[in-house]
Amino acid sequence: MHESGEKFIVSKDFEEKVKKQVEFYFSDSNLQSDKFLWKIYEANDGWVELKTILTFGRMRQYRPEEKVIEALQKSDKLVLSSNNEMIRRKDPVKDFNEVKNTKKRNTLHIEGFPKDLSQEDVENWVNEKIVGELA
Repeated sequence: MHESGEKFIVSKDFEEKVKKQVEFYFSDSNLQSDKFLWKIYEANDGWVELKTILTFGRMRQYRPEEKVIEALQKSDKLVLSSNNEMIRRKDPVKDFNEVKNTKKRNTLHIEGFPKDLSQEDVENWVNEKIVGELA
């Protein structure tokens, strides 16, 4: 039980999901198009408060914070500050035009999924049926 009295269920793939989501937030393809995150990123030499990241819609499910920190410490793309309160990319951001051109070349439009399918289900399908075939 967490100090607030809340109970949290940490799934076996918790760490992988946390890393994947936060690494996406800081990815070349997302960071430069996310005006809110980009503004914070630029203002603080790339550092963003972890508590800010934890307020994002997709991150609210990942608690307790200590488990999120443990997961992010294992990322090879991100680094936490010494007090674990800030996070940033390990590598510098690529040139905006390069990212824009790559994004256009790598965009795929797929439709026709059932409306009640979760985004995670769609991502899993794409990874299995499309990305898996390309590898």
